[in-house]
Amino acid sequence: MMQTFPGWWVSFSLGDSGLLVSSDAVLVGGRRFWDTTSVLEISERCQKPVDFGPSELLPDSMNDLWRSIVTGGIDQTTQLPTPPSRQWTEIIRTLEVRRSESKDGRLATFAYDQLRNDIHPQTRRDLLLRLLPDLRAFSPETLIAAKWNIQQDSGLALTESASPLDAKGTDARDLV
Repeated sequence: MMQTFPGWWVSFSLGDSGLLVSSDAVLVGGRRFWDTTSVLEISERCQKPVDFGPSELLPDSMNDLWRSIVTGGIDQTTQLPTPPSRQWTEIIRTLEVRRSESKDGRLATFAYDQLRNDIHPQTRRDLLLRLLPDLRAFSPETLIAAKWNIQQDSGLALTESASPLDAKGTDARDLV
């Protein structure tokens, strides 16, 4: 039925994941869909509530990788670190695929949209809190490249915070 009407698509944000259904593909991303092998599994997981699970400690190597992703600093020469956990394994796998599909091996900042949902919200908040004090040291070009990603993650950090106290310090609107 999907192929009967070529060119259409719809995307869903499911909190911990994303789903894009089009006339010729079903694409999934994020924690909810890790290890899915069938459309039936995708359907079953879409019916479950959002569950990010417990957060994990943030290694410095992953902080550096995240900064490179957010600012568009990933190219064919970038050495990707050894992932310390499942969430970072999924992120690095996605980066490797995207980088291999790119003609010059360079990833634009919008590549982050394709893996944002693989990162636990608390981890994204921790990454932002480490990044915000350093924004003034960024070059204007780097800041412009990273602006959309920083604003998106700041908004998500605010909406996903358990309390107003948790949200404090994650609003980057005045800094970007």
